[in-house]
Amino acid sequence: MVASDLAKSAWVRPWERNPKSRARLFCVPYAGGTAHAYESWQRRLPEWVDVCAVQPPGRAERFHELPFTSLLELV
Repeated sequence: MVASDLAKSAWVRPWERNPKSRARLFCVPYAGGTAHAYESWQRRLPEWVDVCAVQPPGRAERFHELPFTSLLELV
């Protein structure tokens, strides 16, 4: 997934992407959690890491979408 695709995705929070990053860290929230749990990680990790927090359907601002009920479907 390229940076422009990440910016358009409902799955990954639209926090500012780091064009100088050499690695992307995809963070999946714990049971019942949201992507916002990882919002401060970008400031705390080295600048070469781009934090991409995943927001699954049924959580936070995606609450109106049907959540996954099967782990296999989600994966």
